[in-house]
Amino acid sequence: MFKAALIALILGAVVAVPAPFGTLLGVTHGNTSVYSCDHPTEDKSNYYPPGTDETNGTYTGLRWQCVELARRYLFLNHELLLASVDGAVDIFNLSTITDVGRNVSVPFTAHAQGSATPPVRGSLLIYKNVGFYAPWGHVAVVVDVHSSHIDIAEQNVEDSVWPPGQAYSRRLNVTRSSASFTVDKLYDDEVVLGWMTTSLHPAC
Repeated sequence: MFKAALIALILGAVVAVPAPFGTLLGVTHGNTSVYSCDHPTEDKSNYYPPGTDETNGTYTGLRWQCVELARRYLFLNHELLLASVDGAVDIFNLSTITDVGRNVSVPFTAHAQGSATPPVRGSLLIYKNVGFYAPWGHVAVVVDVHSSHIDIAEQNVEDSVWPPGQAYSRRLNVTRSSASFTVDKLYDDEVVLGWMTTSLHPAC
């Protein structure tokens, strides 16, 4: 049994090895690609989704930071544009998000950890800028919600290639009732602020 456990531990360590910067880690909901941000030598240029550039499109952020993925996911799947922020934690202070298709601002609502309103696919999970996620905080995209867990897609945390058939970065346990929804801690020093929700519609 000890030998099997040791082999599993070794194999687990191999799977968790960070991939080089820019490596495709996996593809999640809406055919959204997720990339490794492991050890960039310097701040990388802003990313423009295919079909857009500096003259006709909207950049999604520095490659391949967590905010870049959140902005790209909402932009490509729902034609929503997340405002520029200094750090991921600042997303929790936003009150609107831009509907690019209609060129209007729509409500973007923060739900504190433990609130009665659960996240849905497309919600943004926001972490406070302390401990593991200091000094900028962290944002992940909720790509699936179940009774006992949520699946999230994210950049700039584990940076390891996903196993075949997996469409998420991490699976997080949750504690929920009719009156509250709480995302359980993965790291002892992390603080989940909550999640951002808005009215979602498919991109044209």
